[in-house]
Amino acid sequence: MFDELSCGVSLLFCLLMELIFIGYMFGIDKLDILLEMQTGERIPKIVKWICMTFIPVFTSLMIVLNLIGEFSAEKAAARNWDWWVTTLGRMLFIIPMCIGLFLGSIKKYPAQVSIYVLIEKQYGI
Repeated sequence: MFDELSCGVSLLFCLLMELIFIGYMFGIDKLDILLEMQTGERIPKIVKWICMTFIPVFTSLMIVLNLIGEFSAEKAAARNWDWWVTTLGRMLFIIPMCIGLFLGSIKKYPAQVSIYVLIEKQYGI
């Protein structure tokens, strides 16, 4: 049960959240400026497009297809598990996804300095 239900959707969800936090919330352009300041190199435009458009769309599609397959009647019949085993297995990926969405929706903790303020203070961007 753990081998089958612990990796698929959870890892895709982690990838999607990583792309959202780094690409959209932090900003790939800020990352590009910091990279150029530190190494003198820039992120190519095709890499920016892949990170901002292609990978999130592809990952979201994979998550939807994986969830449709997980909750299909054919898969449940093929497993031949009791209802509680199936529910417990599904909780292996549903609970972490809900916790991640909840924590990601919190905008700011009290007395926390914004990442943009820290970058402006350290690098003058």
